[in-house]
Parts: sequence; C-alpha cells; structure tokens
Amino acid sequence: KIERVFSKIYEVKMHEAYECKTVLQKLPLHIESIDAYDEKLVVGTRQGNLLIYEVKSNGIGLEESDSSVQLVKSNKFFSKKPIIQVKVVPEQEILISLSDGVVNVHDLGGASMPLISSVKNSKGALVFSTNINTEISLTGEKAAVIRLVVAVKRKLQLYYWKSREFKELGPELLLPDTPRSIEWNDESICVGIRGEYLLLRTNGDKKELFFTGRIPEPTVSSLSDGRFVLSKDDMSIFVGPDGISFEEKVKWKEPPSSVVEDSPYLVGVLPDSLEVHSFEPWIQIQSVEAIKVKHLCSVTGKRGVLFAASPSQIWRLTSIPVHVQLPALMSEKLFGLATKLATMSDEPPEVLKNQIQRIQSIQAFDFFCQRNFKDAMTLFLQLETDPSHVIGLYPDLLPESYRSKIQYPEELPFLQGKDLENALAALIEYLTEIRRSLQGNVKSLSGPSPGSEGTHGVKTKKQLLQIIDTTLLKCYLKTNDALIASLLRLKDNYCHLEETEQVLIRYSKWGELVILYQNKGLHRKALELLKEQALKSPDLPLGNHMRTVSYLQQLGCENLDLILEFSDWVLCAHPSEGLKIFTEDVQEVEYLPRGKILDYLMRLHPHLVLPYLEHVIYSWEDTSTLFHNKLAIGYIDRITRLAIGNQPGFLSDFVGLSPIPDSEEFKSMCSSPSSVTSLTSASDSSPLIEYKRRFQFLIETSSYCSWEAVLTHIPKDGISQIQISIAIP
Repeated sequence: KIERVFSKIYEVKMHEAYECKTVLQKLPLHIESIDAYDEKLVVGTRQGNLLIYEVKSNGIGLEESDSSVQLVKSNKFFSKKPIIQVKVVPEQEILISLSDGVVNVHDLGGASMPLISSVKNSKGALVFSTNINTEISLTGEKAAVIRLVVAVKRKLQLYYWKSREFKELGPELLLPDTPRSIEWNDESICVGIRGEYLLLRTNGDKKELFFTGRIPEPTVSSLSDGRFVLSKDDMSIFVGPDGISFEEKVKWKEPPSSVVEDSPYLVGVLPDSLEVHSFEPWIQIQSVEAIKVKHLCSVTGKRGVLFAASPSQIWRLTSIPVHVQLPALMSEKLFGLATKLATMSDEPPEVLKNQIQRIQSIQAFDFFCQRNFKDAMTLFLQLETDPSHVIGLYPDLLPESYRSKIQYPEELPFLQGKDLENALAALIEYLTEIRRSLQGNVKSLSGPSPGSEGTHGVKTKKQLLQIIDTTLLKCYLKTNDALIASLLRLKDNYCHLEETEQVLIRYSKWGELVILYQNKGLHRKALELLKEQALKSPDLPLGNHMRTVSYLQQLGCENLDLILEFSDWVLCAHPSEGLKIFTEDVQEVEYLPRGKILDYLMRLHPHLVLPYLEHVIYSWEDTSTLFHNKLAIGYIDRITRLAIGNQPGFLSDFVGLSPIPDSEEFKSMCSSPSSVTSLTSASDSSPLIEYKRRFQFLIETSSYCSWEAVLTHIPKDGISQIQISIAIP
C-alpha cells in the first residue's frame, strides 16, 4: 500500500527549491563536522583543526567566483584528536565540541576560541545533543535555556548550562545498547541504537518505538514543531514527543544518512545527491547532485540556507527566492506548499497577506474544478471572496453581461446531474452563511477573487445582498422550490425586483410572484395578478378569490384606495365572502375608516350596508350615532319595502337586492337573555318579521340612535303598514 501511495511522487514535475554552490573545495584537511550560524560556517577536522569561515551570499544566479568566503578564525591546536561533532550556541557565544571522547565548551568570542570548561563525567562520550529554549524572565527579558544530553557507553547524561558551565540535571538514563544517534525535544529524548529506536522521558520513562530496518546506522533528527524524524529503510517516519507515529512518511530514492529540516522542506543526504522533499504534500521537489556528502546542517536561527560537506568540499544551498518558486508551485497546483513558502517571504505584511490570499483563492478555484465543492466554498468564505465571483462559477446565475467581465484562471467545468446538484447545495450553504454575516456587518466583502488581477467585483453591502438573495432564489428553483416563498417573505429580503420577476414568470411561480410584489410594496401589481388568475380559472393555484380577500385584509388604512378598488370585483362575484374584506376581526381591518367604507358600500354595494353596520355595531361595539342611525334607517327602509312588497310581484324585486344578513354574532346577541325581545333566525319567519325584530332589538338596546332623526325617514302613510308594536323612545 505504501508503495502505491508513493509511486506517484516521481511523476510530479520537480522545480528548483535551492541553488547549490561550492564554497570550499580541495580542502587540505579532512572535514569531520560542520555547523553554521549567522553568516559563519564552523568546520571541525580530523586533524583537530577548527576553522570558522564567513560566507556571504551575493545573490542567486551569480558565478561561484562572486561568492564571498573568508576564513575569519582558525585554531590548529583546537584538539589533538578528530573533532567529531560541533554545535554553536550564538545566544551564549559558546561552541560545544566532541573530541577525544570528551565534550568541551569553548568561548566563541575569543580569537583562538579558548576552552571554558569540559563537561564533567563525559569521558568516553560518543555523541551529544542540545535542547535550547527561550524563556522570558519576570523582568520581561529573554534568556536561552540550554540543556545537553551526552551519550556515554550505554547511558545518557543530562546537563543544563549555568554560570558558564554545564551542571548535572538529574540521574543518568540507562540504555540496552550503545547509542548511535540522539535528539532532545522538550522533555523527550529519542535514541537510535543498533537495530531500533527508543524514546526516553527526562523522568526515566522509556518506550520502544520500532526497528530500523535495512539501514547501516540509525538516524534521528528533530523538527521545529517538536517531532522527531527517524529513518527506516528508505523512508523517514515522524514520531511525536509522546512516541506516537504519524501517518505521513517521506520516501527517499535511497536510505538517507542524515535528514535536516529547512521549512517547508526536508533535505536528506543520499550517497550521490541531496534530495529535497516538501511537507504536506509529501512529495519530492528537487534532487541536487553532490558526491560523497557526509554532513549536512542548517544555519541556526535562519531559514533558507544549508551547508553540505564531503571530506574535502563544502556546498552552500541557498533557497530560490519565493517569488521565483511560487509560479512553478502554482502551475503544479501545489497550493499548500506555495502558501507555506509565501508566509516565509520577506515582503511587507500587507503585500504578504495579499500574496497568500491570492494563492488560496486560486486553490479554492481548483477545488471547485475538481468537484470538491464544499472545500472550495469553505475557503472562499474564509478568504471573504467577492460572492459575485463565486456565483459566477455557476451557469445561469448571474446576468451574462456581468458574468462575462469576470476572468478565471482556467476554463470553468461543465456541471450537470449529480455534480450540479452537489455544487448548488454547497453554494446555498455558502450564500446563507455570507448573508448571515452581512446582516450584522456593514462592511462589504472585498477579498481576493479567483479571477485575474484587475477583475472588479461588487463594492457595497446592498449590492452584495441583492446578488446573494437573487442567487439563492435561483438555486431554490433548481433544488427545492418550496423554500422560495420563505425567502421572499423575509422582511430584509433583497431580491432584485426585475430579475426575480422575470425568473418567477418564466417558471410560472405565480404565488411566489405575489409574495415578491407584496414584500416590495407593489400591491397593485400583486392584486392585478390575483384578479387575473382568479378570473381565468378556479383550477389555477391562485384561482381562489379568497387570496384577494386575504391580501386586502392586510393592507391597512394607508392603502384604502386600493382596497376599495380591488374589493369591487370580489363583492360583485362573492358578496358574502367579499364583505369579510371589511369585517374580518384583524387589526388592519378594524382600523379602516368606517365612514368611508360605509359610503363606498352605499354607492356601489347597497345590499351589503346592513350586514356591515350590524358587524360594526354588534361585533366591534361602535357607538357612532351615524352608524346607529344608518342601521335604523336601513331597517325602516327594508321593512317599508317588504311591507309594500307583499303586494303581488313586488317582494321578489327586493329580496335579491337586500338579503337578510346571516350574522352569527348578531343572532347570538339577539338571542341573549338580556334582550327585551328574543329574535329567531330568518329561516323561522318571513323577511318582514325578521327585520321588524331586528329593528325592535336595535330600539331596545341602542343608546346612540338619534330617534328624532330616524323618525323623519318613516313614511307618513306607512305607519300602519309597518305595524311595529313597540314604543320608540
């Protein structure tokens, strides 16, 4: 499985991450160890000489002769034996070395680097490792805390630096075999012994890790994030300070003899080359020819410079400038690596931020092209990309005149079927989140676009919300049209009127179109549509006249003219239900100006005057003398006409014009025990008797009638015909 995973590594087109130059060659001394800091290179030799060179870079792409290499310090009497290992601690200006089986500390500032002290009990030392951390004191000053582990035979000795010497830190840690390689990170020490790796804690706990495989010597390196890099066969395995291995592995062409981190790269020493790999993705980036390299080191506290050494030659590896590497990485779609590299650039913060956002924006576009829609939208959201440029990735969502102005890095994918469904679902989630954030944030989104430089997007919050809501509506039409109405009903809905209107008409979404008009305050257009649909066919979604009744009931006093205008056709076709426009027990209806409504009904729909007045007086308990008088006069008029209508052929002319109101509230009130005279329903008596009883009830209960005014409406010759057996107050 691992072979299959890594088989694709060498298919990636490699680019140059480093430029390699020879800085020293044909050295007459045999190089045994190297270390570097600032612009200094420290060289320990088999002859015991210690050399310090100043190596200055004159830029990338210059001839080797242009490099500046100068020997600044030399001590040929540094040791009588080979200098096996050197480590510089610039913070304390000391040099730690291993020679003749003893660990020594030298003054780096002195001309001849004199000896400061030897590490106690380090006789017989095989290898050492340092652990350097920076601590902040109570006064706010930074101080380097240096710890040292020395391998002596089958044990580890722990020390800490204080008062210009290393002091014992704790008891020795015992090992089952002689250590060949060690590294110290935090409180964990990783040790390579013959055939396997171990992890020890400073408290003495020990954990066996795994076998070394087919490599002659175990190699242990440490990373800046606290992990260890251990070699096994032709792979490097990453182990945390807790001893747990990570899934990520680096596969080399051959087993490396040493591995050094130079973020975001990992460089390994192979028999005839230096191999460069990247972190995430774990791929080979470059192979640099270098014969018989034995040593490799980074520059302490500095990224982008490495030194490699054979017994007689030294190379300097200098990182290719970020702006040169980025195009190659982008063309290979190594966006994660490009982002990491960009963060290490020396550009000003604002330029650096824009550069990283640009990379990630193109990465989000690539996610989209690879049908990874969810990750694409997540990244667009994180980058605060102009939503119009995200929407433009989809067909038929933006006006073509607008969409054609947006340029993308590559041709957009053709989406259909399940791909289109998944893409729209991701877009809906993205737009919903953008909409939510904009509701509480007055700023507009102006992040990077996956489009080309110079592509301008939407600038204002209102424009953004208009495009977002209109696009959501179009998405719902394609995925779940049941959600359209809820979107249009939002009080803060920003759907573009003309565009939304066209879309809804094209899809015959008449009910949703009414909601759009209503939300935008275009009540006339909504009512005209309702009337058109209702008169066209009762089988249509809006074919019920009650939709108009309900709509008119919600308009309120400020739209009285519209209410009166569009109630006419309903009152003509459905008088009983149409009257509910003016009698429904809702606040908007109850607060309508009743005098104007009464005048309207008297002029155009006189047969509905009495039912309306009965509702106003008995349901809403209106005390207006005008209404009470009008109701009384109306009763008198009905009674008179019905009495006269008892003559043959007359009654039929008026029954249809003046139907007896079927008011439950009125019947209930009339049949209450407190009534002077209980009334029966119209079905139990003749219309004439029913209106007499209603008139009688009004006389008995109303305290607001002006009876003097009412009596003037009784015909002089009609008293006997009316035959009201009551006394008017």
